[in-house]
Amino acid sequence: MATVYFVRDGRGKNRAKSVIETSKSQPLATFERYKTTFSPVFPYFNDTTPLEDFTKYRYVVIEITKEDISPKFSVPGFYIIHNLSPDEYTILISDK
Repeated sequence: MATVYFVRDGRGKNRAKSVIETSKSQPLATFERYKTTFSPVFPYFNDTTPLEDFTKYRYVVIEITKEDISPKFSVPGFYIIHNLSPDEYTILISDK
C-alpha cells in the first residue's frame, strides 16, 4: 500500500506525518493530473528552516512500494506532489 505524508519545512522527527495508507488505484486517480518529482529518500523542504510544532504542513509526499508501481509511479520511493497542499488533498479524498 502507498502511504501519503503531509510534510512541513525544516528537519527533524516532527516534520512529517503519515496521513493515510491508500490502495494502488487511489493514488493514481488522485495524483494523475499533478506533476511529481521522484526522490529515493524521504525529502526535506527548506531544511535550514527551524522546525516548530505549530508550523503548518505545506507539502504532500507519497511513498510508493514495489507493489504500487504504475506508469505514473514507475520506481519505488517517494514522490513529491507539486501544486497540491495538504488541505487540498484532504478535500480531494473527502469528495470520493
